[in-house]
Amino acid sequence: MCHGNGKLRQMLSREDSAEFFKTIAVLLEVAKKQLGYEESLARDDDAMAEDDKKDLNETPEAKRARFEMEERGLCSLLRGCLYAFMGNLCLDKSLRTKFCMDFGGILS
Repeated sequence: MCHGNGKLRQMLSREDSAEFFKTIAVLLEVAKKQLGYEESLARDDDAMAEDDKKDLNETPEAKRARFEMEERGLCSLLRGCLYAFMGNLCLDKSLRTKFCMDFGGILS
């Protein structure tokens, strides 16, 4: 999104980007939260995932450990992508200034 001519950076630096920065802040909050194993079981109570069908012989402790490892990996991946995206946006001086001023509450 920010490569090439940098059209997204140019658009965000010219226009009011408060809503965009608030969305980034919300995404970072979501990346901090991890879905608990019990919550995922309640959510998928009626439908079994394909992985669960394959691993019917897997113990509940092993399922929990696999779920927690996958959940941590996904949250870490999301955070890394968001930080790289924000770093790419900071190539523009006005956007870098907005990040420094904690525009949208991203850093707080």
